[in-house]
Amino acid sequence: MKSKALAHSNIALIKYWGKKDPKLFLPWNSSVSMTLDRLYTVTEVEFSPEFKEDTIIVNGEKLEGEKKEKVVRHLNLIRHIGKTDLKARVVSENNFPFGAGLASSASAFAALTLAATSALGLELSKKELSIISRQGSGSSCRSIYGGFVEWKAGNISEESYAEQIAPKEHWDVRDVIAIVQKEEKKVSSRAGMAQTVETCPFFMKRVEEVGKYLPKLIKAILDKDFKTLGEITEFDCLSMHATMLTTKPMLLYWSPETVRIIKEVVSWREEGIEAYFTVDAGPNVHVITLPEYVKEVEKRLSEIQGVKEVISCGIGDDTKVI
Repeated sequence: MKSKALAHSNIALIKYWGKKDPKLFLPWNSSVSMTLDRLYTVTEVEFSPEFKEDTIIVNGEKLEGEKKEKVVRHLNLIRHIGKTDLKARVVSENNFPFGAGLASSASAFAALTLAATSALGLELSKKELSIISRQGSGSSCRSIYGGFVEWKAGNISEESYAEQIAPKEHWDVRDVIAIVQKEEKKVSSRAGMAQTVETCPFFMKRVEEVGKYLPKLIKAILDKDFKTLGEITEFDCLSMHATMLTTKPMLLYWSPETVRIIKEVVSWREEGIEAYFTVDAGPNVHVITLPEYVKEVEKRLSEIQGVKEVISCGIGDDTKVI
């Protein structure tokens, strides 16, 4: 009873930050992302009566403590659905930094969900997989699909799932990522968003505003309107980080290099380069652009002091059994 799955990370154009139900991972607002082809996780799950306990190995390291418990809780959910109590061995590898604001948990839990359900012989729809995956890591429900994806917030578990807005063939948009830090962040997204919901006085205003501009972003994707997509993406990024900055105690995931890159991207637009920034919960900057500007954006990012690596991504595929 063994299966291996590959899932891609995603970059949220409209961010998810804050749960209204922390146990079921129901978000306060819907979100939109695009799946990234170059960043992925490969996970193999094997269930066997010979295993006395769950073993979780990520990037060659055997997990213990809370990190292990997060995975075991997800396996328990899948075991409940599959009506089994068999223990599992999970071996997972990322091809990009973990916990550095690059949505590593998105690809990790999407791959884990498909590999584990497939190993148990469960034949599930993508909607069902996204509902299950969401309960391990919220953003992972979007990684079940390739292309452009919306995660509908919903009010109960069955209403909170991802669906594809458009496949990857619809529009060739690129994400050029400037890596300024590869180390795991000190405050995890899970802990950070709980802190924001509890203490930020402006949090619910952000939720209200997202509801207004999210349909406009979806229309921009369908119409291939890059200017509108870029403007909304940047505004939403700044809106999310504004709630982090006004959390108690303050959450500042950016580094000096993050600010330097943001200012550069804005100046490049004045020169006619169509590029927009977005930043997840970390210091690394995603530059959303079009194919004709990729080489120039790569070159300019690599010349900025403090940038350690530049990764160019196109749009990725659905999570799949390999």
